[in-house]
Amino acid sequence: MKKNAFGYIRLSLTRPSSSTQESALINFFSQDLLFFKDSSSGKGRDGYSKLIEKLKSNVNADLVLYDIKSLDSCFSSLADFLEFLVLIEKNGINLFCLNDKIPDAFTPSVVQEMFERISKELHREHMQITLLNRKAAGLSVGRPSQRDDFSIQSLRRSGLTYREIAQHLKVSIGMVQRGLKA
Repeated sequence: MKKNAFGYIRLSLTRPSSSTQESALINFFSQDLLFFKDSSSGKGRDGYSKLIEKLKSNVNADLVLYDIKSLDSCFSSLADFLEFLVLIEKNGINLFCLNDKIPDAFTPSVVQEMFERISKELHREHMQITLLNRKAAGLSVGRPSQRDDFSIQSLRRSGLTYREIAQHLKVSIGMVQRGLKA
């Protein structure tokens, strides 16, 4: 019985055209591939969603990618990524990656790289949301100001040197200089 084989292609400005990617995958994988394509960025990738549905209903199928970065932007959370890994493991999906015309298996280092990239993206997104919420609540955002211009100026008027003011207020000399200019 012939195995099912699927190809996933994601188009972007930095990747070759759809036909170039298809040709490369067909040349690498010498059997018919059912292709799923996405050209939009962000969430809502229809090609990826259809691919996942096909993979769920197929056991021991082959999945061929042009490059591993085709997948990493498809996951909106670590849970999505882990769900994908469980799916390919549970259904015995063989995953192949064609990078620079060199076939590359889905190795633990590739999984770790994708996991780290997704983690960083989620952390960045979380930080942006937190900052927006703090701004909306009227709370201060950013580094707290430690410079007390009034104290710096009054200590300078009393005859202390820049270094003595910095030591007294436990700030840098540069902060003292900036406080005196203010």
